[in-house]
Amino acid sequence: MVKNKDEPFWDDLYDRLVRLNANEIITCPFSPIHVEESKFDHKLRDALKAMYREIAGDDEFRQLAEIEKRQLARSLRAYIGCTKSKPTDLDIDDAFERSPHRWSDIFHIYTDFPYNEGIIDGLRQAKASLHSSMQSLCDRWRANPRTFDAQAEAEAAEFRMWIDLYRQQTGGDPDRYCMFTGPLALSVVDWLARTVRKIDPDEKDPLSILEGFADSSQLRETPYIFLKCRIWAKIAELVLSPRGSRKPRPGDGYDAKILASYAPYCDAMFLDGGFREIAIDARIACQDRFDVSVFSEQVGDAFIAYLDEIERHTSEDHWRALGFVRGIDTLANLPT
Repeated sequence: MVKNKDEPFWDDLYDRLVRLNANEIITCPFSPIHVEESKFDHKLRDALKAMYREIAGDDEFRQLAEIEKRQLARSLRAYIGCTKSKPTDLDIDDAFERSPHRWSDIFHIYTDFPYNEGIIDGLRQAKASLHSSMQSLCDRWRANPRTFDAQAEAEAAEFRMWIDLYRQQTGGDPDRYCMFTGPLALSVVDWLARTVRKIDPDEKDPLSILEGFADSSQLRETPYIFLKCRIWAKIAELVLSPRGSRKPRPGDGYDAKILASYAPYCDAMFLDGGFREIAIDARIACQDRFDVSVFSEQVGDAFIAYLDEIERHTSEDHWRALGFVRGIDTLANLPT
């Protein structure tokens, strides 16, 4: 495993992840964020790519915005009343192109192309810009302090702001929206406006439906929105803490998106230690609401024990099925 620390924990973790994944006991999907982040380190980028390919295989999360759009479309349909689904319902297809519960392919063939350093520099600058905007955001939080619940609601209310901006740019007509020039948040509004039109082709003002949706419980119960709003409320709370302000970190934006997007579909997540303290806050409810266990290097032994427990309790039926698929005797050396 690629890690800039000479500690046995990382080797132990790597061995377990590779073994459990090879035996089809767990899956560790990689994501577009993994791909993007691994490119920043010129010396380690190839080794990082090889690592997530080995551990993840061809299991991959969808783009973050794609997950958000799919969840919101379901919640919108629930708000309109044209589905029995609830905003809290989760569909594995929302997060994955292919089901992670299938048997993995026996082998994979990858084709690599030269890195585009210009694009990578642009990504690096965007990350630096995000860090700068985080510092400005902290200043605004200090100037306008709110309670946790009030800040979470303020985060949810931002959706209405993007609807208003979309209306200004398009006059409320999705056909006038230029998808290649607007912020990502506007593309989400556009997706939902077009969803309204699919549901009701005669609706002349789809944004009026979205404005009602923006004020609804269905929006706030959408897993991505529920988590995102509480994560940022927690970060704001830590920034305003009288016991010592938490400074913004370059990875905060990425970590918040990863946790909000992927946690509902995971049994366990391994995060940066500082961000784990945010994730395990009971008000964010990762474990209680989505049944995901959150680990970090600071509780690394617990994660190793968690993986060992999974391996020990893997059923003989699984080992027999694996042996049948692979054409080998998998019962001969079962873990004890």
